[in-house]
Amino acid sequence: MRFRRNALANNATAQVIRDEKRNLFLHINETPIAQWFKEQFGLGQEKRRGIRR
Repeated sequence: MRFRRNALANNATAQVIRDEKRNLFLHINETPIAQWFKEQFGLGQEKRRGIRR
């Protein structure tokens, strides 16, 4: 499932950070990109309901 959303960011800084294994990670305002998007769109805050197996 893909979501096409736009996010506006004023006065944001983007950084590409390399870890010790030489992997690259994108951070916006020193926050990992996935976490930043979750904060922008309010994702991950609702609790999932369902049957636990």
